[in-house]
Amino acid sequence: MIKGYVKIGQFKQPLILFDELRIGGLCPNNFSYPFVFKDIGELKMVKEGEKIYGYELKSAVWFDNYVGNSVMDMYGLSGGVESLYKVFDKMPHRDSITWNILIFGFVRCGRYQVSQNT
Repeated sequence: MIKGYVKIGQFKQPLILFDELRIGGLCPNNFSYPFVFKDIGELKMVKEGEKIYGYELKSAVWFDNYVGNSVMDMYGLSGGVESLYKVFDKMPHRDSITWNILIFGFVRCGRYQVSQNT
């Protein structure tokens, strides 16, 4: 359901569902976290993202690259390039997607400019 709400642009509902999931005693998994982070990035709700990132760090899903990449993308979407780099630095495994998110995050935040040699 979280994924469905994010896909149709209903960005407040996934956060409500995520909280209900946790309050109900269920543990979010590596499939639910990425969509919540995408949602938070789109809403630019960095404080909420940091809170949920804290939950994630306490769980076993932190070792999942898909989840770590989603956290980085959340920070990139919301302009938190310093936090994006801190997450990148802590990631135990980095793949080509991880590196691309880092580069695009820096470009998105205006910290890096691509020059066009003509």
